[in-house]
Amino acid sequence: MTNTILKFLARAVATAVGVWITDWLMDGIRVNSTSTALAVGVVLGLLNQFVKPLLILLTIPITVFTFGIFLLFLNAMMLFLAADLIPGFEVSGWWSAIIGSILISIFAGIVQGLLGKPGSEKQQ
Repeated sequence: MTNTILKFLARAVATAVGVWITDWLMDGIRVNSTSTALAVGVVLGLLNQFVKPLLILLTIPITVFTFGIFLLFLNAMMLFLAADLIPGFEVSGWWSAIIGSILISIFAGIVQGLLGKPGSEKQQ
């Protein structure tokens, strides 16, 4: 249980860093503070854990028809939903959401790789 919570928190921090870097690089995504970025990381983690799998299941036909490109729109929708839920986080349009979701994923993946897996240290 504790290991699962640590993994979630590590992903949330990595996502928050990704959001922060994306805010710095793009005009279409705005984050007011570090605490807002952390809240976005947590909310995106929860949305991706619980809402996104249901949406993927419901949109399998269009995802197959578009060879998976529709998943970019689902990621953008998750970003818009997070922006609606969190004051101080703004996404200014579809293209900003699509490009932002790609950048956030890239940067969060890099940060997760640098952080390593929680609880994976060997005890001696």
